[in-house]
Amino acid sequence: MTTTSESATRHLTPGTKIVNMLDGEVGTIREVCTFRRSGNGAHSYVVETAGGREVWYASEVFVPCVDQT
Repeated sequence: MTTTSESATRHLTPGTKIVNMLDGEVGTIREVCTFRRSGNGAHSYVVETAGGREVWYASEVFVPCVDQT
C-alpha cells in the first residue's frame, strides 16, 4: 500500500532538494531515472549528492520542510 508521502515523492521536479530516509544524505534531483510500470510517476531519481550522482528510489526519500521565518 502506498502512503500519502510515498505518492507525493513520485512527482518531484528536477532541482528539488530531498533527503534519503535510509542514511540522512541530502541531494538534489537531476532527472527521473525510471518510471513506474503504470507510467504514473517516478520509481527512482538520479540525485546529485556531495559524493557524486546516485540513484534513489522515490519511496526512500522525503522533501525537507523549509523554514521561511
